Amino acid sequence: MLIPLPDTPAERAVEESTERPIEPATERPIEPATERPIERPIERSAALNGHAYKRLIARYVVAEYGPRGVEVYDEVSAGTSMIGKQRRLDLLLLHRDSGRALALECKYQDTSGTADEKIPYALQDLATLRMPAAIVYAGAGFSMGVLHLLQSSEMAAYCLPGENMRRVARKKGEIDSGTWQLDHIVAMAFDFWDILIQGRAPLTLEDLGGR
Repeated sequence: MLIPLPDTPAERAVEESTERPIEPATERPIEPATERPIERPIERSAALNGHAYKRLIARYVVAEYGPRGVEVYDEVSAGTSMIGKQRRLDLLLLHRDSGRALALECKYQDTSGTADEKIPYALQDLATLRMPAAIVYAGAGFSMGVLHLLQSSEMAAYCLPGENMRRVARKKGEIDSGTWQLDHIVAMAFDFWDILIQGRAPLTLEDLGGR
């Protein structure tokens, strides 16, 4: 009722003149705010939970080792567990050309929770599996005792891929960083020795002081 439509050119000109200076004032502060969230490290993603972490590891293996012939299968049954229940593997990696396989259990915990209680059992259960296996883990929520257990186990590997889904070397002074621990396990499981050698030249008799 109180907002009449402009009926004359003079009134339309007044209305347009009052709207034009408002548009740039509302748009300018919005532009930089929309660009900031582009750079977000995966380890701080609020959406990363246990299931999402398993999918992340699967994506990484497919991206990095799929070209080498490694296939990834989700939720594969593999015999019975150490307490007599049906065992279901998080991920099964299979290299058909060689007939080799690797079982992976994925554990992610960013806050204190029940994953701590499952780690000792998971390590013991994988030890009874009749094939190469490992726990892949990440997150800052593990207790110090469980974290030490994982770091000291030959059947555990820290892995947190970057957004480009490529191998990430260890950061200086940080044993739990990048993807290198899982990369080494994959290399030894499927004979991808170039991953361990990393372009080094073999020793010769001259290098060793031989004649």
